[in-house]
Amino acid sequence: MIAHPRARLLLTLIAAALCPLACSEDGTEVATECVKSDLIAQCPPGSDPRLDAAAASKCEAAGDANLITQDGSITGSCVGEGTCSVLCQFLVPCECGVDMITDQGVFCADCAAQTACGNDECEAGESPDSCPIDCGAVCTPGNERCNGNARQICNLNGRFDTVDCPDDERCAVDPGDATKTLCTR
Repeated sequence: MIAHPRARLLLTLIAAALCPLACSEDGTEVATECVKSDLIAQCPPGSDPRLDAAAASKCEAAGDANLITQDGSITGSCVGEGTCSVLCQFLVPCECGVDMITDQGVFCADCAAQTACGNDECEAGESPDSCPIDCGAVCTPGNERCNGNARQICNLNGRFDTVDCPDDERCAVDPGDATKTLCTR
């Protein structure tokens, strides 16, 4: 035990120099990394917390969105921010979207209540998360195509909007720009 005040001050200064920005006033280290148990505790019942590199990559790619498979079911949710995030992988994927996630568990949306999902129109109450088959992006904004006699232009949501040609005209590829369409006789 060091009783001399100058020796105590000297040890405090040395400890502070060895722990830049990550120490308390007395020179002891403060946790600067995420505590795994705190991250895991954020996942609701009905999910499997994943902290591996693959999970971190999935969370980084998903951003604020849930994880959606190609068939449209939601398989998990990321909780936290940046490097302090955890993937809560659902034990049972939600085929028709997530109704809510609480401390009681993961509650999937009722598929019977979503009869409009799958009709190729993004309607009220549908979103890319709840109905990716209808609301997910299918084209790059600005792209154009012909669909019969109608022109279609990809909007900012990644979905084609139909622009009808007048009755006596039809859609055709613009001869001056093969990426554009126009109505012509």
